Amino acid sequence: MAPLIAFIARFFDSANGNPVYLVALVLVAIAAGLGPVLVWLWVWEHEDKHPEPTKLVIYAFLGGVVAVLVALPLESLALSAFTSTVLIILVWAAIEESLKYSTAYLTTLWRAENHDPIDAMMYMIITALGFSALENILFVAGPLMAGHFHVAAVLGINRFFEASVIHIIASGAVGYALALGFNKSPAKKNFYTALGLCTAIVLHGGINLLILHNVSSSAIPLYFIWFGLITLVILFERIKHLQKT
Repeated sequence: MAPLIAFIARFFDSANGNPVYLVALVLVAIAAGLGPVLVWLWVWEHEDKHPEPTKLVIYAFLGGVVAVLVALPLESLALSAFTSTVLIILVWAAIEESLKYSTAYLTTLWRAENHDPIDAMMYMIITALGFSALENILFVAGPLMAGHFHVAAVLGINRFFEASVIHIIASGAVGYALALGFNKSPAKKNFYTALGLCTAIVLHGGINLLILHNVSSSAIPLYFIWFGLITLVILFERIKHLQKT
């Protein structure tokens, strides 16, 4: 939590004691972080012909936000514990995917309202969007503090097409696995949950490594990201079809 506290302190310092400027920075950071996520939330909510209860959508979303706050100190520990870049990225992916699933379970997945296979996918995706929202805010806040507003704008756009989609794909994979094991025995449910988490970690870590090794060109990672999103939409439709039969 110390890195987050230090970051907040720097954010306040960047306002130079001007409360109006500070409020403006905060509002711009929130808008830049939330805007892309709310677009994705609207898209996925309209994919589901029976939208989830608003209360549970809020719970799942806030669960994702809380997951970021827990992930930050854990990822800081991983950064100091390991020297291999590949290992650090994979450990970070494991931390984030485990926390997103855990908070989704604690906020929504255990409830009676989670009564259809498609619900599990939706709650996982909504949790991912909550996670992405706070992550986006923290990322764009950096250039905003330095007065680089154009950099913050470009970063916000990039995260709409890349980072937010990565979180959707990874958590969507967990949701798909939960949907497949929805009406199965407890042992099979546990198997599908573990399979979904492992898949999410590999996808999340693998795509991040792909981005890292293609710094000069974002085209190749972007192709993989959007192929993953299209695949997730197909799987989402498959679950809806199986639910009807």
